[in-house]
Amino acid sequence: MSEMLRVLKVGVNENNCELVLESAKPLDKIAILNSKFPRVFEGLGKPNGYQLKVHQDDAIAPGSQPLHCSPFRIQQKVTNKLELLEELDVIEKVNSLTSCINPLVVVAKHDGDIRACLDMKQATRAILRIKHPVPTVKQTLQEVSEANFSNKSFIV
Repeated sequence: MSEMLRVLKVGVNENNCELVLESAKPLDKIAILNSKFPRVFEGLGKPNGYQLKVHQDDAIAPGSQPLHCSPFRIQQKVTNKLELLEELDVIEKVNSLTSCINPLVVVAKHDGDIRACLDMKQATRAILRIKHPVPTVKQTLQEVSEANFSNKSFIV
């Protein structure tokens, strides 16, 4: 991905990495990147063909929480947003029994639209977390000391 965005160059004979957009202001950088790589910045960014498997602790029952009431004046916006998310295959309607019910929390955006969120307090107690140990500096230096090549990477 970093090679596609031309942020990082990989090569044996190159001794330097080019810093992309070094002198541009932060908002200009976004506009430049958006114009150079429009395909990267469109759509939802949802991976195709991937189904997330959430590991659940069987000893803890996820249960349900009381529902949050949304104001009547935004009920139509909530219905429209849920229908849109269902059409985009972000959410799916469940017509069967389920062990966990997460209440919908609606947040108003500055542009008048709404953001649909879930209150996952009860469900997070039952989710098993996969722990990824972060290597220490000492371990990283040992791995790098055996390397034949090194370079500097600039992250914009």
